[in-house]
Amino acid sequence: MEEFKLTNQTTKHLSLDILKQVYNEGKERLKDLRDQESATTGRGYTLLGIYITLFFAAIGYLYLHWEEEFAFVFSMILFAIGVGFSITFMLMVILPRDHMPIGRTPSEYHLPQWAATLEGKDYEDDAKLMALLTEEIKQLERSIQEQAGYNRVRTEKFKYSIISCIIGMIASIFFFICLTAL
Repeated sequence: MEEFKLTNQTTKHLSLDILKQVYNEGKERLKDLRDQESATTGRGYTLLGIYITLFFAAIGYLYLHWEEEFAFVFSMILFAIGVGFSITFMLMVILPRDHMPIGRTPSEYHLPQWAATLEGKDYEDDAKLMALLTEEIKQLERSIQEQAGYNRVRTEKFKYSIISCIIGMIASIFFFICLTAL
Protein backbone atom coordinates (compact mmCIF):
# COMPACT_ATOMS: atom_id res chain seq x y z
CA MET A 1 0.00 0.00 0.00
CA GLU A 2 1.25 3.45 -0.91
CA GLU A 3 2.39 5.63 1.99
CA PHE A 4 -0.04 8.41 2.85
CA LYS A 5 1.45 11.87 2.47
CA LEU A 6 -0.27 15.16 3.16
CA THR A 7 2.03 18.09 2.52
CA ASN A 8 1.61 21.78 3.26
CA GLN A 9 1.56 22.38 -0.49
CA THR A 10 -1.42 20.06 -0.83
CA THR A 11 -3.34 21.59 2.05
CA LYS A 12 -2.94 25.08 0.57
CA HIS A 13 -5.34 24.02 -2.18
CA LEU A 14 -7.89 22.42 0.15
CA SER A 15 -10.56 24.25 2.09
CA LEU A 16 -11.13 23.93 5.82
CA ASP A 17 -14.41 22.14 5.10
CA ILE A 18 -12.65 19.51 2.99
CA LEU A 19 -10.10 18.86 5.74
CA LYS A 20 -12.89 18.56 8.31
CA GLN A 21 -14.69 16.08 6.05
CA VAL A 22 -11.53 13.98 5.59
CA TYR A 23 -10.90 14.03 9.33
CA ASN A 24 -14.47 13.01 10.17
CA GLU A 25 -14.39 10.18 7.62
CA GLY A 26 -11.07 9.00 9.06
CA LYS A 27 -12.54 8.94 12.57
CA GLU A 28 -15.47 6.89 11.28
CA ARG A 29 -13.07 4.45 9.61
CA LEU A 30 -11.07 4.01 12.81
CA LYS A 31 -14.30 3.53 14.77
CA ASP A 32 -15.37 0.87 12.25
CA LEU A 33 -12.06 -0.95 12.72
CA ARG A 34 -12.49 -0.81 16.51
CA ASP A 35 -16.03 -2.19 16.14
CA GLN A 36 -14.61 -5.02 14.02
CA GLU A 37 -12.07 -5.71 16.76
CA SER A 38 -14.84 -5.84 19.35
CA ALA A 39 -16.98 -8.17 17.22
CA THR A 40 -14.02 -10.51 16.71
CA THR A 41 -13.47 -10.61 20.45
CA GLY A 42 -17.14 -11.40 21.10
CA ARG A 43 -17.13 -14.25 18.59
CA GLY A 44 -13.86 -15.43 20.11
CA TYR A 45 -15.39 -15.74 23.57
CA THR A 46 -18.24 -17.80 22.15
CA LEU A 47 -15.91 -20.10 20.25
CA LEU A 48 -13.58 -20.39 23.24
CA GLY A 49 -16.51 -21.61 25.34
CA ILE A 50 -17.26 -24.28 22.76
CA TYR A 51 -13.59 -25.31 22.54
CA ILE A 52 -13.22 -25.59 26.30
CA THR A 53 -16.38 -27.70 26.50
CA LEU A 54 -15.08 -30.04 23.78
CA PHE A 55 -11.64 -30.22 25.36
CA PHE A 56 -12.91 -31.15 28.81
CA ALA A 57 -15.43 -33.59 27.36
CA ALA A 58 -12.61 -35.37 25.52
CA ILE A 59 -10.32 -35.33 28.57
CA GLY A 60 -13.18 -36.53 30.81
CA TYR A 61 -13.99 -39.35 28.44
CA LEU A 62 -10.34 -40.37 28.31
CA TYR A 63 -10.10 -40.30 32.09
CA LEU A 64 -13.15 -42.52 32.52
CA HIS A 65 -12.44 -44.91 29.62
CA TRP A 66 -8.66 -45.19 29.59
CA GLU A 67 -8.76 -48.99 29.56
CA GLU A 68 -10.80 -49.18 26.35
CA GLU A 69 -9.58 -49.90 22.87
CA PHE A 70 -6.27 -48.24 21.97
CA ALA A 71 -7.55 -46.88 18.66
CA PHE A 72 -10.36 -44.95 20.32
CA VAL A 73 -8.17 -43.61 23.13
CA PHE A 74 -5.49 -42.52 20.66
CA SER A 75 -8.04 -40.79 18.42
CA MET A 76 -9.50 -38.93 21.43
CA ILE A 77 -5.99 -37.79 22.40
CA LEU A 78 -5.48 -36.40 18.88
CA PHE A 79 -8.82 -34.64 19.08
CA ALA A 80 -7.92 -33.13 22.47
CA ILE A 81 -4.58 -31.92 21.08
CA GLY A 82 -6.28 -30.23 18.13
CA VAL A 83 -8.81 -28.53 20.42
CA GLY A 84 -5.96 -27.56 22.77
CA PHE A 85 -4.24 -25.74 19.91
CA SER A 86 -7.56 -24.09 19.07
CA ILE A 87 -7.89 -22.86 22.64
CA THR A 88 -4.35 -21.46 22.53
CA PHE A 89 -4.97 -19.52 19.32
CA MET A 90 -8.30 -18.22 20.58
CA LEU A 91 -6.71 -17.03 23.81
CA MET A 92 -4.25 -15.05 21.68
CA VAL A 93 -7.26 -13.41 20.02
CA ILE A 94 -9.23 -12.45 23.13
CA LEU A 95 -6.60 -11.69 25.76
CA PRO A 96 -5.44 -8.08 26.14
CA ARG A 97 -4.02 -6.88 22.86
CA ASP A 98 -2.67 -3.84 21.09
CA HIS A 99 -5.15 -1.36 19.71
CA MET A 100 -5.18 2.22 18.55
CA PRO A 101 -7.33 4.54 20.63
CA ILE A 102 -9.59 7.00 18.88
CA GLY A 103 -8.25 10.54 19.25
CA ARG A 104 -5.28 11.95 21.12
CA THR A 105 -4.64 12.99 24.68
CA PRO A 106 -4.17 16.75 25.22
CA SER A 107 -0.45 16.25 25.87
CA GLU A 108 -0.03 14.63 22.45
CA TYR A 109 -1.01 17.88 20.76
CA HIS A 110 2.23 19.54 21.91
CA LEU A 111 0.45 22.85 22.33
CA PRO A 112 3.49 24.73 23.74
CA GLN A 113 5.47 23.86 20.59
CA TRP A 114 2.57 24.96 18.40
CA ALA A 115 2.28 28.24 20.28
CA ALA A 116 6.03 28.86 19.99
CA THR A 117 5.92 28.18 16.25
CA LEU A 118 3.02 30.57 15.72
CA GLU A 119 4.32 33.30 18.04
CA GLY A 120 4.86 36.60 16.31
CA LYS A 121 3.21 35.44 13.10
CA ASP A 122 -0.11 36.77 11.93
CA TYR A 123 -2.07 33.72 10.82
CA GLU A 124 -5.83 33.65 10.55
CA ASP A 125 -7.62 31.24 12.85
CA ASP A 126 -8.73 29.16 9.86
CA ALA A 127 -5.09 28.72 8.79
CA LYS A 128 -4.16 27.58 12.29
CA LEU A 129 -7.06 25.13 12.34
CA MET A 130 -6.10 23.83 8.90
CA ALA A 131 -2.55 23.20 10.11
CA LEU A 132 -3.84 21.36 13.16
CA LEU A 133 -6.31 19.32 11.11
CA THR A 134 -3.55 18.40 8.67
CA GLU A 135 -1.50 16.93 11.52
CA GLU A 136 -4.57 15.20 12.93
CA ILE A 137 -5.33 13.62 9.56
CA LYS A 138 -1.76 12.30 9.34
CA GLN A 139 -2.03 10.84 12.86
CA LEU A 140 -5.43 9.38 12.08
CA GLU A 141 -4.04 7.65 8.99
CA ARG A 142 -1.25 6.09 11.08
CA SER A 143 -3.82 4.93 13.64
CA ILE A 144 -6.04 3.43 10.95
CA GLN A 145 -3.12 1.56 9.38
CA GLU A 146 -1.95 0.17 12.74
CA GLN A 147 -5.45 -0.88 13.82
CA ALA A 148 -6.06 -2.55 10.46
CA GLY A 149 -2.79 -4.46 10.94
CA TYR A 150 -3.81 -5.57 14.44
CA ASN A 151 -7.16 -6.74 13.08
CA ARG A 152 -5.50 -8.74 10.29
CA VAL A 153 -3.26 -10.55 12.78
CA ARG A 154 -6.21 -11.34 15.05
CA THR A 155 -8.25 -12.61 12.10
CA GLU A 156 -5.40 -14.95 11.13
CA LYS A 157 -5.22 -16.35 14.67
CA PHE A 158 -9.00 -16.79 14.66
CA LYS A 159 -8.71 -18.72 11.40
CA TYR A 160 -5.85 -20.88 12.78
CA SER A 161 -8.02 -21.66 15.78
CA ILE A 162 -10.80 -23.06 13.62
CA ILE A 163 -8.35 -24.91 11.37
CA SER A 164 -6.65 -26.52 14.41
CA CYS A 165 -9.97 -27.85 15.65
CA ILE A 166 -10.87 -29.23 12.22
CA ILE A 167 -7.44 -30.84 11.80
CA GLY A 168 -7.78 -32.41 15.25
CA MET A 169 -11.16 -33.88 14.28
CA ILE A 170 -9.93 -35.16 10.91
CA ALA A 171 -6.77 -36.66 12.42
CA SER A 172 -8.85 -38.30 15.13
CA ILE A 173 -11.24 -39.86 12.64
CA PHE A 174 -8.45 -40.87 10.24
CA PHE A 175 -6.35 -42.60 12.89
CA PHE A 176 -9.38 -44.27 14.45
CA ILE A 177 -10.35 -45.75 11.07
CA CYS A 178 -6.77 -46.76 10.28
CA LEU A 179 -6.12 -48.33 13.68
CA THR A 180 -9.41 -50.24 13.82
CA ALA A 181 -8.88 -51.58 10.28
CA LEU A 182 -5.66 -53.28 11.34
